[in-house]
Amino acid sequence: MGGHIRVQSTLGAGSEFTVVLPLQVAELAAFSAANPERRLQLQASAPSRDSAAASGQLILLAEDNETNREVLGEQLRLLGYCADMAEDGRIALEKWQSGRYALLLTDCNMPHMDGFELTRAIRAAEMPPQRLPIIAITANAMQGEAQRCLEAGMDDYLSKPLRLQELGPMLEKWLPLPNGPEVAQPVATTAPESIAAHALTASVADTFDIWNRNTLSELVGDNPAMHQRLLAKFLPNARQQVSSIEVATQDGDVSKAADVAHTLKSAARSVGALALGELCQQIETSGRAGDAARCTVLVAALEPAFTQAQASIHEHLEL
Repeated sequence: MGGHIRVQSTLGAGSEFTVVLPLQVAELAAFSAANPERRLQLQASAPSRDSAAASGQLILLAEDNETNREVLGEQLRLLGYCADMAEDGRIALEKWQSGRYALLLTDCNMPHMDGFELTRAIRAAEMPPQRLPIIAITANAMQGEAQRCLEAGMDDYLSKPLRLQELGPMLEKWLPLPNGPEVAQPVATTAPESIAAHALTASVADTFDIWNRNTLSELVGDNPAMHQRLLAKFLPNARQQVSSIEVATQDGDVSKAADVAHTLKSAARSVGALALGELCQQIETSGRAGDAARCTVLVAALEPAFTQAQASIHEHLEL
């Protein structure tokens, strides 16, 4: 490629490797609106935490699901933002008290303190004219959910899985980057959350993809290393969650089964295991309704659904 590599090494101190390639800078305009994810990736590099805090651009992300935290963290980096992570609402509230954050992205359903409680606690402690922009992110795209978020004191609302062309304009609205380029406008998409759960049967594979390899590219761009890391973390976590759902259902605790199904649903949809995610949606709905009989029927299909998704993902990882 016409480049060169330079090495400078000091015994006991370390080595520095420099790679120089004579590449031309691509014009942003060359990437049309037909590919908004690619345009968004080229906007900016993420600053350090201290730099972002000093410039009033540091984001606090409250999300209990490890897979979702990684996906969202990568999306924010691609969009030019830096974020601190909190595993639940209590931790997020403690971090917020440092005064370093310019915006909060919070999941609505979290252990210990959910997004609604977190928002109310922040609003109660704020001293006017102080007001932190709070954006809800939730897997429950149900009618009335947006109004519930606004009534709790949140400023805006996004449904999971978040896509770059939706997250970018939302952040530009509430926390625009200084001298940032124009954000690509949202493109109409059909998110798994918006698909009506019309297949009231465990045979969701006939309607939803067992695994859609394009999902992660839509969420975090074309980054194979990131995809492999997310998938490799997802599988053992999902295996444990499947077992927890089965045990809870056998013990008659359908409420707990619904809670775990909610978490697995979100992660499965984020990595593209759409059939597994839809089945978890149905288990969650049945568990919330206290329908133990239907929950038992659905959970019986959970292991085969996970096994199918796992096989497809393993096949991809071994390529």
